[in-house]
Amino acid sequence: MDIRALFAPQNSTIHIDGVILRRVNDYDLPFIEELFDYDDVSHYYVLRDDHKSNLKAFLNYMENSGLNYIMESQAGDPMGLFSCEFRQGVTGIDGFVGYAMLPEYRRQGHTERALRLFCRICSDTQIKNLVLDISLDNEASQHLAEKCGFVVPDKRAAKIDIEHMELGPRYFWYFNLHQEKSNRENLCMEATQAYRRKDYNENIRLSLQALIEDCPASCPFSDGQIYANMAMSYSSLGQYKTAYDYLTRAYQLGIRNQSVIKELNWLRTNVPHLL
Repeated sequence: MDIRALFAPQNSTIHIDGVILRRVNDYDLPFIEELFDYDDVSHYYVLRDDHKSNLKAFLNYMENSGLNYIMESQAGDPMGLFSCEFRQGVTGIDGFVGYAMLPEYRRQGHTERALRLFCRICSDTQIKNLVLDISLDNEASQHLAEKCGFVVPDKRAAKIDIEHMELGPRYFWYFNLHQEKSNRENLCMEATQAYRRKDYNENIRLSLQALIEDCPASCPFSDGQIYANMAMSYSSLGQYKTAYDYLTRAYQLGIRNQSVIKELNWLRTNVPHLL
């Protein structure tokens, strides 16, 4: 897929488990001002000097450069900023990712899910790497990078920006978008195709195989997501008790998107005697 497809209108809003990525617009200025009023956000999310003194100019820049989203809750409340700017690297086009979250929405997995999904979307393009620029004292972002499969190729090559000495040493963390997929990911993709063919038994068989495979940090298919996928197949087969049990397990593991909640509510309403 050509990189320009990422900018298509159908990608202006992207739904993830419990999070919505919505392309920034002029009405987001009050939220951007609120977000950058937090000291840690203004410290770690580095802005050009002219943007730092004029957030309206920064918002205008985001509307016309790269891919920049507001992370929203399912209720439509703005939670954070997720951005990607594309640059020509040594081996191809790299996407430099940045993010910031309001304090009350941190440590809930929202940014991790957004980052994993973005890796998956970009893997179908000619973009070579996604890159995170993280200060050595930013432990939370380093932990997130490790969980999502980003690596530092050479830890002797710390970067110090003379224009932003206050950030101290920083590393570039890379995620190779075209690395070989894990067995779990391949099985889950096959299971998805089986579900689309309405071959629900095959979907369940492949999903059960995927569950016993290792889940590397770069794999976007968590145990919870696999349980949710199997639950939909069991429900389609009329095995409602098993479907409910698997959906409940997926919910407990943090998979709380609208399709899971809708199916749980349907089962509770229509087949309560089986639960």
